[in-house]
Amino acid sequence: MKEIQTDNDMRNRGLIASCSENETRNPDHKFGNIILHIDSHSENETRNFGRRFGEIITSGILVLLYGDLGTGKTVFVRGVGDAFDVSGVRSPSFTLINEYESDSGMRIIHADLYRLNENSDDSLGLHEYIDDKDSIVFIEWPERMKKFDSENVIEIFFEAMNESERRITIKSRGPKAQEVIERL
Repeated sequence: MKEIQTDNDMRNRGLIASCSENETRNPDHKFGNIILHIDSHSENETRNFGRRFGEIITSGILVLLYGDLGTGKTVFVRGVGDAFDVSGVRSPSFTLINEYESDSGMRIIHADLYRLNENSDDSLGLHEYIDDKDSIVFIEWPERMKKFDSENVIEIFFEAMNESERRITIKSRGPKAQEVIERL
């Protein structure tokens, strides 16, 4: 399969879909809101989309990853790691938090809260990572925590359409998060 390298290439492959006028912006939201729907036809495309996302994301943004087991959340973060030349990105299901540092000094924090009870307090210290402006924080199963306080949040929802195809829906909140989504 052809490797996706540019915005136009991604649009041509259907990885970046156009948004309807109603979905693009919600003027009633104080930060604005952008919603994108992306269809991925393989694990490789999901990883390539993660790499593209990693090329444009900036520090100080919280990324919340929703979806059932096996829908591509860790594959997506592995693609982000590719963008930062970080290898060995794996699921933090048992460690709960994995930290990766790129040669540029950017820290990628990848947390998996699946094993926590619903409405857990922040006993892992995630808020310290979230407040660190030199890190990008990715959290799988964020619904297990009571709440996350961050001005800039990107929510990514992974839905399995069949064994290999995924529907990825991305929402942004906050000016920095909105800017990232606009660049996709």
